[in-house]
Amino acid sequence: MLKATLKIADLENYDPVAKGSSIQVGESYIRPFQHKSLESSLVKNTEQWFFVIRERQVAADEAGVHSVVIAHASMDQFRQHYQKCMHWPLDFIVIEAARRGPRLRVRAGYIASLPIYFHVEERTRTVTLSWDFMDLLDKSGTIDTEIIAHHLSMRTFYSARQAALALIC
Repeated sequence: MLKATLKIADLENYDPVAKGSSIQVGESYIRPFQHKSLESSLVKNTEQWFFVIRERQVAADEAGVHSVVIAHASMDQFRQHYQKCMHWPLDFIVIEAARRGPRLRVRAGYIASLPIYFHVEERTRTVTLSWDFMDLLDKSGTIDTEIIAHHLSMRTFYSARQAALALIC
């Protein structure tokens, strides 16, 4: 669960930096939801980086856990951390970025129950991500009324289906 605004130009020109529990990349940011059942980390090297927020295997004692930063990872270390994330047995969201290109990819874990909605603004080359559908309601496309009714009537927070069918503009 996270909120982020990522400008593609920032991915090419700036290194991600941990500031408290958030990640700053130039004017762009990633803000993970703070909860004792979630953990996050940032793994980076000179050419690429990835940020992961995932469900913990064991709950922490504190209310929120700050990001763990693994800087200057060798390609082998980077690959090992990445593979560990891709094989995580619980749910996760990974934001990957590469300087060349620049490229951005967002991946959800096996169950894909951690909600992640997005909007792409082509004119400014900005991607907005949020776990909260309301953040993007003014930019959304078609709404899946069946899922919205389910959320409202059963007060659920997670679903394998997305409430908005299209958020790309």
